[in-house]
Amino acid sequence: TNAPAVQYPAISVEWEVTVSHARTAFKCQVTTAESLAVSLMQEPADIWECRVAKGSEGR
Repeated sequence: TNAPAVQYPAISVEWEVTVSHARTAFKCQVTTAESLAVSLMQEPADIWECRVAKGSEGR
C-alpha cells in the first residue's frame, strides 16, 4: 500500500520539530504524529517553517 502523501508512523515516537515563529524560533516535541498535526493546527498562521529533524523511519 503506497500513500501519495507523507505518512507518519502510528507509533509512540519522539518527533523533534523546529518551528520558526516570526522572529522567534523554538522547538516543540511531540510523541505521536497526531500531536504533530495538532501542534501545526494550533497556530497555522504563525508557523512559517516546520521541519522534522528526528523521526522513526522503518523502525
